[in-house]
Amino acid sequence: MTVQTDTKFVLVSQEAEEVLALGRKRHERYRILTEFRGMIEKPVFNAQGDWVYMPLREEDKAIIPKAAYRRHAAVEKAGFRIAQVIIGHEVEVVPDKPIPPPKPKREIDWGNVADISAKGVLVGITGIAMVALYALTGAFQLVDPSYCIVLDDDDQGTVIELIRWNAQA
Repeated sequence: MTVQTDTKFVLVSQEAEEVLALGRKRHERYRILTEFRGMIEKPVFNAQGDWVYMPLREEDKAIIPKAAYRRHAAVEKAGFRIAQVIIGHEVEVVPDKPIPPPKPKREIDWGNVADISAKGVLVGITGIAMVALYALTGAFQLVDPSYCIVLDDDDQGTVIELIRWNAQA
C-alpha cells in the first residue's frame, strides 16, 4: 500500500499495515516513521534534526512506561516479528542556566500537606523529589521519549512508533 505523507509517498508493507490495524483495534495510535528504515547501530536524526533515535540501552529501561511493554507484547503475540527496539528522544536546546533539581525537605510542613491533599495530589511527604529524567549531550537536552520497533518485514525494516510520552510531566 502507498501512503501519502505531506509531499512524499512511502511504500508500506502489508505487515506494517496490519500492525497499524492492530493498534486501531486496541484503540491505540501507532505511527510509521518514514525518516529511516531498518535496524540502526548508532544514533540517527530525523530530517528536521529535532528527534534522535538510538537502539534501546539498559539505562533507557528505567524511563519506559509499562504501556510500551504491553503494546510491544501485543504486537509480538499477534505474530509479528520484531527485529529491534529503538528509543526516540526529542532534541531541545539546553537553557543558559541549568535548572537545579529541587532539594528534599527533611521536616514536614503539615499546612502545605493539607493544602496539597485537598487538591488531590499528595507529594513531598517523604522528601523524595521527582525530577524529570533527561540526558545532557553538549548543549542539547533529550526529552519526550518514544518507544519504536523495527519490523522484520520482507527486508524493509519498517519503523513503527508504539508510544510517545512526556518525561517532564
